[in-house]
This record gives sequence, structure tokens and C-alpha cells, in this order.
Amino acid sequence: MPKKPRSIRGRQNYLSGLQKKLAWKEAPRIEEEPQPTTSSQVAHTSTSQPLSLPEEGVIDLPDAEEYGKEVRSKVEERKRLLASVTASDVSAAKHESNKDSSTNIVISVSRLKDLFLEESMWCENCSTTSHNIKVKPRGADVDVSVVCESCGAVLYCDPAAKIGKYHENAVSLVYNSITSGGMYTWYRNIAVALKTKPLHEKAYYEIRDFLGEKIVAYWKNTAETIRMAVLKKYEELGIFPDKNGILNIQVSYGTWVTNGHSSHIGVGFVVEIYTGYVLDVEVMSNYCVQCARLLTKKRRKEINNKKYREAQGKHKPNCARNFDGRSGSMEKEAAKKMWARSEGLNKMRYEVFVGDGSAKTFSALQEMNSNTGPYNIPIIKEKCVDHVGRRLGTRLRKHKLTDHEIEKLTEYYTDAIRGNEGKTVSSVQKDILASYLHCSSTDEHPSHSCCPTGEDSWCFFNKAKAKGEPPMPHKDMEVYLQVDQKARKEIMNIYLDLSKDDLLQKCLKGKTQNINEALHSKVQNHLHKKKFYGLKSCKISAILTILEHNLGYVASSLDNILGKDLSSPGMESHLERKEKRRMAHSAPTRKASPTKKRKVSDARY
Repeated sequence: MPKKPRSIRGRQNYLSGLQKKLAWKEAPRIEEEPQPTTSSQVAHTSTSQPLSLPEEGVIDLPDAEEYGKEVRSKVEERKRLLASVTASDVSAAKHESNKDSSTNIVISVSRLKDLFLEESMWCENCSTTSHNIKVKPRGADVDVSVVCESCGAVLYCDPAAKIGKYHENAVSLVYNSITSGGMYTWYRNIAVALKTKPLHEKAYYEIRDFLGEKIVAYWKNTAETIRMAVLKKYEELGIFPDKNGILNIQVSYGTWVTNGHSSHIGVGFVVEIYTGYVLDVEVMSNYCVQCARLLTKKRRKEINNKKYREAQGKHKPNCARNFDGRSGSMEKEAAKKMWARSEGLNKMRYEVFVGDGSAKTFSALQEMNSNTGPYNIPIIKEKCVDHVGRRLGTRLRKHKLTDHEIEKLTEYYTDAIRGNEGKTVSSVQKDILASYLHCSSTDEHPSHSCCPTGEDSWCFFNKAKAKGEPPMPHKDMEVYLQVDQKARKEIMNIYLDLSKDDLLQKCLKGKTQNINEALHSKVQNHLHKKKFYGLKSCKISAILTILEHNLGYVASSLDNILGKDLSSPGMESHLERKEKRRMAHSAPTRKASPTKKRKVSDARY
């Protein structure tokens, strides 16, 4: 007996075939006229089993009663099997047929209004008003049509809106999956939650690439507006382009990476200092999923060397690896690319470079063009004040100081640098030493010679002295270092080391990398550090971050990128709220200074 099929349709076909065979066996036979036969030509017509004939020519017929019982038992068994199939499997088959009808669709209210207005239409062919509404799902969208019930004529048709060759709702969902950082996994989860038919993974990435092209084109169109804003700012500062139309500007440079030193992705940003606009970006990747798969097949000997080379040749134009080096070298390689193309890209030279203290990037820029630099002129490097202040905090942690004391000493150190912006190095050194000597003073050994004098001084000791009043005890100060004499000398050596002329000379302008830090936090909204992303996804997300930073959330929305009105009133209000928060965070704040930071009325200082 053949093996029973497992699928519903296969079992139904199997049972129908058994029924046909059974019906054929039980059907009456039309017997022909008897012909003279011999013992060798005799055959039994009521059974399918061949009969053995004895030598005498007498036929051995089987017992009719036993044969009838056997046939009836087989029929009953087949009936029971058929009954079980129709009871359990037919409902499942109906569920399969109704699967599409249970899928949700997304349709706008305006389209529903148009459909209701057309409900009373009549057919010109048969002059009837009876009609059927047909709905054809298109992923998350739908095609709607009204068909005459009598003649089948199409009375009304409203196909799903498209952007290019892709449906509008699908494009919107893919865009939101990119901005959320979830990519295809996020999109599929949302589609399943809405009970809509999700796109295939290949179709999803086709729409992603389509959006990527639109986003890059929109960024290039806005680049000239950003460039003119930078030129206007430098004209206000009295700095103009040279005879070739190229402007020397000051920039801050920083990178964002995933998973630290083991990162396969690095994103570098060049930010103009005065306006805060992002001028250029470079995405580096030293890993390609397809290359890794081909290499694995080669190692497992699933393909030979010839097929491996052929596959690599076909894959090379679309390879996601654009850097063959370690993760630690991505920062300097990205900087070299952006500095080399700055003159042709936006007619600017990045002459002054504010970095985070890493000397590798600056050295790599100086070594370009046979150690003449990227522009055949020396590049000036300046230090980030906040990063220099962190050096002090790191070295103070080696001594027995509390976190509050380290935080305050670091704050006073950076305030001393910012408060002397544009002044001499000696004035900065005096304020730095004053902040430490003031905090390390005791009633027995007061050290306030470097602190400002007069009644308006922030130093409580000199202030009380100017008023002719007795000063309060030093132990009531906000920062009172309770360390031994040996530790005081070691800390003093740290301050002297971080007050050298060559270091403070690079900090006199008070520049920071705060804008780069803000950019890195925005990138993390689109690219999560603990998740792997390909090169294309990282490029799209990085450019989206630049558009949001330079133009704002409203100007960089999907409507403006595609040039179509796609957003709902709820989305517009959401973008406006995000824009208000962005403007509040980017509003200029007053510069910190020792005098303003340390209130005169606060006697604890």
C-alpha cells in the first residue's frame, strides 16, 4: 500500500482516488457472449487475484462469504478515513483559502470618502446600480475598484499611490525603519503587528537603495546653501577667499565607531567651528558579509580557487569593504580622504584642525603630499579644552580624592582656560595655579597669592582681607583637599605638567569638540553600537544625521527629500516638537569663567 501523503490537498486527492477505485470495482460489469474456452484460457472476472487451475481444468473459486467480508471491511475503513479527513482538514483548507481575507490593509480617510461618494453610481451599460467593491492588497497599501455586479464593468478605480515604482506606504515604512535603526527586522515586526503582508527582504533593500539615492541627492542640493552660510560668517569675521575662490577655515574633526577597537565601521565628520555646520562625512568599513561567505566556502572546499576568483570578480563592484586595515586606523584614513577632496568639494581648506588629542590623525595629515600637507601649507592643530581637562581628572584619580573633588578641580581648570580666551599663556597659567593653591590651602598655610584681590574677588580669603574682616575657616570651602604633604606635591607636579606653554598655546582659543559629541549621539539614534550594519545602511544613516543637524527635523523630513506631501498632521506635530527641542539644546549659552562660575556671594569658595 503506498505511503499516505501529509499535506491536506495530497490526502484529499489520495482519498478521492481510493473512492474512484472502489466505485469502479463495485460497479456491474457488462459480460460478453460466452465463448468456448480451454483450461488455459479461463480467467475469473470477479477478483483481481490470478487463479491457479488444476490439471483437470476445474476452477478453484474463493469462498464468496469470506471475500464479501474482506471487501466490506476495506470499504468501512476507507469511509472512516475519509470522514476524519473531511472533519479536521477541510476547516484548515478553508482557513488557507481565507488567509488573504484576514490580512489588514492601510487606507487613507480621503480615499474612503471618495469611495463612499461613488457608492450610488450606476452602470451605463446595463443601467443598474448594483455593484461590488473589490480590494486588492499591495503590501501595506491597497487597490480599490467598484465593479458592476451585472455586466462586470469597472465603474471606479483607485490604485495605490506610488513613488517611482514603489508603493507609498511601503516607502514610508522603510524610511522609518532606517531612522529607527532597526532596518528590515524592525520593518517586519511592524508589518506583522499591523497584520499586513510584509515585503520580501530583497524588495525591502531595493526600496532602501532607492531612498539612499534620494537622500544623497537632497544632501548634495543643500550643500551649496551650507557653503554660502559659512562664507557669510567668515566675511563677518573679516576673512575672505583667495584669488582662486578658496577659503581657509577652522574645523573640528571626530569619528564615531561601533564596539570600540573591534569595530568594523567608522564614521568621520568635519564640522565648521563658528557655524557648527557639518561639511563632509566619510564612512569606512573593513568587513563585507559576502566576501566572508565566499571565503568560508573556499575554506570548506565547497568551491575551488577558480570559482572563488570568478565570484569575487563579480562581487567586487558591490563590495562593502572600502578599507583594508585595522579599526584603529580608520580615523586617520577617513581624515586623509576628506582633507584631500575639500578644495574640489566645497572650495575650502581645513587649515585649523581641532582634535581630541590623538596625534596619529594630525601626523597622517602632515605626511600627505611628501610631508608637505594636504594643501602644501602647514596644518595648525588646536586642542579641545574639554579633552585636556579630562587628562587632569584621569591623573588625579591615582590619588585619594573623592569624585566630587576631582570633578570640581577639573571644572576650575577648564574654566581658567575659557576665562582667558584670546589672552596670553601666562594669564592662563596664573589662574590654573590659583585654582589649585586655593583648594589646597589650610588655616596654618594659606596660599592665596595667585587669587584675585579686592572686595569683588571670588576668593573668600582675599575678599575678607580687603574688607578688613576675619576670613572663615578653610575647612568650610566647597573643595578642601585633605591630603598629606607628599600627595600635595605630586598633585602640584600634575598641574605644572598640564600648564606647559606648548599645551596651553593650543588651547587659547577655547575650542571644543562638543558639536562632534552631539553628532555622535545623533548617529546612535540611527545606528546602534551593539548591532552590525552594512556600508550602505551606515552611509544613509550618516547623511540623514547631517541633514537633521544642518537643516532640522522638518526640513529633512521624507516629504522634503522626495518632494511629496506624505506626512500626516500627527507626524508634522511630532517633527515640530523634535525641532523645538533641537533648537533649545543648540541655543548659545554664556561662556563659563571663574568669576561667573564661582559666585561671589558663595562664601564656601
